Amino acid sequence: MALSHEEFDALMDEAVLAFKTKQEHLTKTYGFGDAAMAAFTERTQTLQLRDAADRPFLEADAIEIGTYNTQAKGWLWAWANKDIAAHGRARSEKLKDLADVTGFEIFETARAVRLPDEAMAWRLAAMSVRHLEALGAYRLPSPDGVFMGFVAVMSVRDLRAGGGFGTVWRA
Repeated sequence: MALSHEEFDALMDEAVLAFKTKQEHLTKTYGFGDAAMAAFTERTQTLQLRDAADRPFLEADAIEIGTYNTQAKGWLWAWANKDIAAHGRARSEKLKDLADVTGFEIFETARAVRLPDEAMAWRLAAMSVRHLEALGAYRLPSPDGVFMGFVAVMSVRDLRAGGGFGTVWRA
């Protein structure tokens, strides 16, 4: 059953509020804001955060959500992006279910859709994190800053503890 615009906005606001709490937790507990560099390995679906000395300090299992083009203000879901390997697209297909949950076509559109701004890309990431029951999300800008890839953080492994065999936290 399709949500009204008011119901959809309320659901989105709820997702964003929960998302902000999750993001604060990632920052305070794991140091997500401390990374000098981040890299996503598509083959393993792993996000790695590195310190200023180029030492990895966190590793996360991640699911690609989508990509935002800052120039065209376009959003493309990861499951629809032919530049993403098949196993990465398959992991993100669960996000299509948001179309059934909300009744809004944006969640099942396989083409790039225009967004008003980056804030809306973050709102879509928040809805995705909620739906995937993830710990939060991370934004990976391209070197030129034109593209921003969003990934859902599913588990975190702290590489600073226990000589590289640190504690694992899961969503």
